[in-house]
Amino acid sequence: MTKETLDSTNNVQSLYSSRILIIQTIYSFDILDNKKDIKQISSDYVNYYKSKYPNKKLNVEFYEELINFIIHNISNIDNKIHSNLEKNWKLERLPKLVLSILRSGIGELLHVNNSNVAVIINDYLQITKSFNHLEELGFINSILDKIVK
Repeated sequence: MTKETLDSTNNVQSLYSSRILIIQTIYSFDILDNKKDIKQISSDYVNYYKSKYPNKKLNVEFYEELINFIIHNISNIDNKIHSNLEKNWKLERLPKLVLSILRSGIGELLHVNNSNVAVIINDYLQITKSFNHLEELGFINSILDKIVK
C-alpha cells in the first residue's frame, strides 16, 4: 500500500469516526435539552475518543467545524427535515437518535459543497446500521436524498 493510499484510507476512516462522534454529540446535546454547553459536550467526546482509541485518527477540525455549523443552523436543518416528513408528522415523533443522524447528515450536506454526496449519505446509512436502526434506513436515505435534490 502506498503512502498516498494509506493517507487516503486513514482520512476516510477519520471522517467516518468523526461522523459517529458528531451524531453522538448532537444526540447528547438534544437529550440534555441544551442544558450543557456544546463545547463541553464536544470536548468530553473528543477526549474520551482519544483515550479509548489512541491509535485511531479523528479529524477534530472537521468534527468541530461541523458541530458548530449544525448547532448554529439547527432551526434551518430542522425545517428541512420537517418539510420532508409526511403530512401529519412532527419532529418530536422521530426517535432522538434518528433525528441526530438526520441533523448530522443534513448539516454536512449543507456545509460541504462536495461532489461526494453519495459517499456522505452512504456513511450515514452505514452508521445507522451500526446503531442497529435497520428499520430506519429507508426513511433516513429518503430524507437525505430529498435534501440533496
